[in-house]
Amino acid sequence: GDGSASPKNSGKDSLAPAKSGATSVPLLSRLGDKPSEQAAWNKFVDRYRPRIYTQCLAFPLQPFDAEDVTQSVLLKLVAKLPEFHYDPAQSFRGWLRKSHDGWFRQP
Repeated sequence: GDGSASPKNSGKDSLAPAKSGATSVPLLSRLGDKPSEQAAWNKFVDRYRPRIYTQCLAFPLQPFDAEDVTQSVLLKLVAKLPEFHYDPAQSFRGWLRKSHDGWFRQP
């Protein structure tokens, strides 16, 4: 990956960071409504990219391939996030994992 989807947000951000293990409901809502909003996307990438990359390595993929797949997963999530509806009884990370596990298996 070229890292173009994850520049650091240097401006004021109205999305309060959630605890590292908690799902950021306002962030997911904002991305569902406006998936191209750069500030929300940057925060999402900062938060979830390391988890996706770690799962790629566990698949197992080599680090270079894991970077490429991570970038592909993030790009696909732009289209998938509007379909996600937060349910406190469910895990966003579980949905995320299920979403991109299937992408590994597609021909």
